[in-house]
Amino acid sequence: MDEERLDDIELEAEGDSDPKLTKLKRALEVCKKEKDDYLQGWQRAKADYSNAERESARRQESAVQHAETRLVREILDIVDTFEGAFATPPPDSLWVQGMRNTLDKMQNLLKRYGVESIEALGKPFDPMLHEAIEVKEVTSESDDNKIVTEFQKGYRMGERVIRPTKVSVGEFKKE
Repeated sequence: MDEERLDDIELEAEGDSDPKLTKLKRALEVCKKEKDDYLQGWQRAKADYSNAERESARRQESAVQHAETRLVREILDIVDTFEGAFATPPPDSLWVQGMRNTLDKMQNLLKRYGVESIEALGKPFDPMLHEAIEVKEVTSESDDNKIVTEFQKGYRMGERVIRPTKVSVGEFKKE
């Protein structure tokens, strides 16, 4: 029964002095109150469940991101070692070519997961992307607050910085 029809029954019963109708009216009011209480309780429980599901999904996503970040950092350490080994060109041999192929595969794997290096040299210093290891005096005012040396590559995954670039920052001093 919808609410309007219940109100009509109540109105008809008001003018009646029949004790059975009065008793039914009271029972109906008790039932309506219980129904409203149960409905509100159910709605609260549904909202709580929905909030708990969202929170669980958020925590799970956060855990996955944390695990990905840890794994990527470990892979980056290996990539750094390979890149350091190839900083001075070794003599060509099948072994060296195999090591270069291994480095290329690791770099391609990182790219597939959205990991990209952070451009640094000549760029303005950004503390969200770069970690200043030292400050170097520069002779040109245009190099002030710009990165002059990159000590270690930085990487990001989407907008999230996995590892900041370790750099030296230029500082111009007017004389």
